[in-house]
Amino acid sequence: MKRKETVPDPVAKMRGTSRRDFLRLATAAGFVGSYAVSTLGQEEIEERPPGPPVSCGVIGIGLHGRRLLTLLARMPEARVKATCELYEPYRRRGVRMAPDATAYSDHDKLLKEADVEAVFVVTPTHLHREIVEAALAAGKHVYCEAPMASTIADARAIADAAKDSDRIFTVGLQLRANPHYAHALTFLKVRAIGALVSDDSQYHVNSSWQRPVNDPSFREALSWRLSPEVSLGVIGENGVHSFDTTLRHLRQFPNAVTSFGSIMKWKDGRETPDTVQCVFEFPSGFQSRFESTLTNSYGGRPHAIHGTHGTVVLAEKRAWLFKEADAPSLGWEVYALRERVVMEDGIVLVADATKLLERNELPGDHAEEELAKTEDAIFTSTQAFLRAVGVGETPSCGYKEGYQSTVMAVMAHRALQEGKRVEIDPTLFEI
Repeated sequence: MKRKETVPDPVAKMRGTSRRDFLRLATAAGFVGSYAVSTLGQEEIEERPPGPPVSCGVIGIGLHGRRLLTLLARMPEARVKATCELYEPYRRRGVRMAPDATAYSDHDKLLKEADVEAVFVVTPTHLHREIVEAALAAGKHVYCEAPMASTIADARAIADAAKDSDRIFTVGLQLRANPHYAHALTFLKVRAIGALVSDDSQYHVNSSWQRPVNDPSFREALSWRLSPEVSLGVIGENGVHSFDTTLRHLRQFPNAVTSFGSIMKWKDGRETPDTVQCVFEFPSGFQSRFESTLTNSYGGRPHAIHGTHGTVVLAEKRAWLFKEADAPSLGWEVYALRERVVMEDGIVLVADATKLLERNELPGDHAEEELAKTEDAIFTSTQAFLRAVGVGETPSCGYKEGYQSTVMAVMAHRALQEGKRVEIDPTLFEI
């Protein structure tokens, strides 16, 4: 009979301990704060050998493609050998940003380049399938921007192609490689905030999603996000990252979704709402709420996960634990860094806590220093992909995670279009 594993009770172990005893016990138990084994922090990633440079091609030189080129220029792990863009003004900008790379207007020609090992597919979502399938068939490693596709059928086709390939394939669900997210989510696995009840996330940005064009014939192609026929809209294009985080910490799939939306600011003839909300229902009774707007940037992209003993709030470069007044006392709290967030005091969760403990230092002693060094999520996601290609590590997000998050995005978009609660067949998530 297999022995049932139990989670140690670090609260009882560390309550009332001195600073010295806390350091000794936390290091011996392998706990960060008092609950969870630390995950890899950004400093630890940077200290490891980067591996040989990966020869890269970037397909799509729009806003996100240009941001990616800027990041790749900073990374010793990458050498940009080729770029591809159909729209000439964007293609010229790509040439200026990567002057040593060959510029193409046809992705098939780029994929024939023998010295391009890996490609970043940063095109409109509905074009991903054709390019990803061609890239994998050409023997290239692939980083596919999220969502994987704008339909479940296309997302499944991409996942099947990746599953059958021996190439590295990852999806740009950037928060998967974020060390603060990874660390904070370990607190949930051992019920540090009690039983999970619900979560709330948002994606606020002030943007019209309209792209200025010199050639009117490209207007619709460049502003593709505004077309409900090819785009998952604000709810899917922005929400997929939050949906993935919910799947990651909850480890179950939703059985229904209800979505709402309206045009509040950008009354320019568009059909897709600029302000949306959705609620996913799960078999356990858990509810996941998401809202996004293009009208206001307040608050950015936080994700709050609520439990009976407290709430963990995730931001791109920070994470906090907010305790309920009647929650068990944690002995390590007196040594933790606290920050005032709106009207509450939060305990800062530092991703490199294990390394600090090994140096006989407390996480709260150097939290500000560690947080200041934190890179953006897109940087860590890109770096994780390059390491996966260069030294054979497992990518931070594979085809299965990318597919399942895309299913949620598609279903939220469908509920918005149909204006009603939509039930979700659990077999849709099987891949």
